[in-house]
Amino acid sequence: MSVEKSRAIILKKQRLRETSVLATFYTEDFGKISGVMKGVRGGLNKTYNSLELYSLSEIIFYKKNRGGLYTVGQCDLIDYFKEIRIDYEKTIYAFYFIELLNAITINEDKNEKLFRLILKTLLSLKKKGNPAAVKNIYEIKTLILSGFKPRVDSCIICARSVSKRARFSTSLGGLLCDECFSSDRSSLEIYNGTLATMLHIEKADFDNVWRLNLTSKVKGQLSKILSDFISFHINTNIKSKSFVEAIT
Repeated sequence: MSVEKSRAIILKKQRLRETSVLATFYTEDFGKISGVMKGVRGGLNKTYNSLELYSLSEIIFYKKNRGGLYTVGQCDLIDYFKEIRIDYEKTIYAFYFIELLNAITINEDKNEKLFRLILKTLLSLKKKGNPAAVKNIYEIKTLILSGFKPRVDSCIICARSVSKRARFSTSLGGLLCDECFSSDRSSLEIYNGTLATMLHIEKADFDNVWRLNLTSKVKGQLSKILSDFISFHINTNIKSKSFVEAIT
């Protein structure tokens, strides 16, 4: 039995019995894990307070047997993200970010880039004044890193580059050139600005992607495309998604 230590973002938690908590963490070194913390006694316990959703902590954990849950022996708070919690709108976005991450990941599939992405996203939400922009960047980067990347650099049917007119097919997962439109008659004509934005976000470093100055038309279409794509391809009910869309 080895004892492990890692930074972790709290994705989910629920009470077990009187003094135990079952929590899901996205860790820097091991990916997503679920573990039981024993001896937690509500708000009077320091460890319980460090288990707030989307907080950053350092956890110490181990597994007694193959399979099953980890036992989390210690959870030390690093960042509570107070600046997010005192802002209702930012809180809704933060819940959405961790719920999406939980939905697209499987247990013990290490992905340090995804960990760094969720951490940078929460730090950006904490500091920046435009949660909707943080959301679009996070969604595109998360889809890429988790293997759900929509194809926006060429036609998904014939693989030809798309230089002029293009449509976006949610069901097929990417662009359609003018000769392949019939493959999905419900596809959406995509604005050049929307396509350019998606390509830029895909290729640019997270810290340098904020320079975009988008029109309201492009912002609206980008949000719709990403929302429809996630709903279609992520086969999980993300409860906070509708709340985010209501305030976007």
